[in-house]
Amino acid sequence: MEQKAIREIGLLMTKKHSLKLVLIHTSGDKLYPCTMKDRSTGNVAFRVTPPGGGNTKENALQVNELEMLDYVKNKNYRVRCSTLYHTSGKDKIREGLYGLKERSIISYEFS
Repeated sequence: MEQKAIREIGLLMTKKHSLKLVLIHTSGDKLYPCTMKDRSTGNVAFRVTPPGGGNTKENALQVNELEMLDYVKNKNYRVRCSTLYHTSGKDKIREGLYGLKERSIISYEFS
């Protein structure tokens, strides 16, 4: 197995994904909110960013799953998301900061 694939599998295994929200990308990929580890504190949490906020740690709030769902659903915040596996026949996972009203998100579902 290539080193890149091994690294990506390792990253997916260390992230906790929330299955309570799925965002459908224009490519058909299913994106799930995922936790990130803060290197300076060691805290593992979901990161949400206010509308218009940049993609930086300074603009993000670190929250638990219930808070993340509230921020995304009721306050139009964006959340760090990734697919659970390689996407659309490509050799990498899709990940980034996504919100319900993003141009690249065609639908979403809360469970």
